[in-house]
Order: sequence, then C-alpha cells, then structure tokens
Amino acid sequence: MGDTMQDIVGCLFGATMFAAWAIVLTTLVRLFLIPAYGPEPTYSLFTSPMFSWILFGPAPLFIFIGHFIVLVAFARNSEKKRRFDLKVIKGMALGFCLWLFALTAISYARIDISYGISGIIGYLLMGAVFLLSDHVSITGNHHG
Repeated sequence: MGDTMQDIVGCLFGATMFAAWAIVLTTLVRLFLIPAYGPEPTYSLFTSPMFSWILFGPAPLFIFIGHFIVLVAFARNSEKKRRFDLKVIKGMALGFCLWLFALTAISYARIDISYGISGIIGYLLMGAVFLLSDHVSITGNHHG
C-alpha cells in the first residue's frame, strides 16, 4: 500500500472509530438517561458544553489514532511518521483533558459558555498543547 493510500485509509479508519464513539455514547445516553430522567434533562445534557466536548472533542484524536494504527500495521519504514503521530496523540490527549477539566470548573462555577465556543477553545487548546510539547521536544528544553 502506498504512503498516500495508507494516510487516507488511516484517517478514514480513525473517522470510523470516531463515528462509532459518537453512536455508542449517544445511544447509551438515550437508553439510560431518557428513561430515567425524561427527555428535557437529557436534551439539556446533549446541548451542554461538557457533553458536547466529550462527544466531539476526541475527533482529531481518533483520526490520528486510526492513522497510527494503519501505519503500525502496514508501513514498516515509517518510524518518523509513527513518532509524529504519537506526539500529536499525546499533545492532543493532554489538551483534551485540560479543557475537560476547565469545563468541569466552569460548570461548577455556573458560568454559561456556548458549546460552539467551547469546542473552538478546546480544539485551539489541543493544538496549542501539541505545538508547545512538540517545540519543547525539538529544542530539548524539557525536564526528565
């Protein structure tokens, strides 16, 4: 399989994993929360910034994880690409968790934030954490 084809298949695999994540998560909410609490509180959950972030925030992570899995399975000579994917996955996972923690604090403080703005901030944070971690690893300015 050629490099471009591996990249495409990896991204599609990751997108498929993300779609499965979204379907499973929304199905679980509908199966367990609607019968227990009714449709109105469940609708509030679906439109909350925290749930939206848990649902949609991992999308780039899934895409890079899918790309990484395909690289490991099919690309024997792509160590540089695999290392890059791992750096992206680690940086974005940290950014995802940081924003989830921040959203939890925002929620407890009862501060209103649009779920669209929340997603934009979260994705920017994920990218910033990756870029910062990549810069630190390139320049060697890290401890440990």
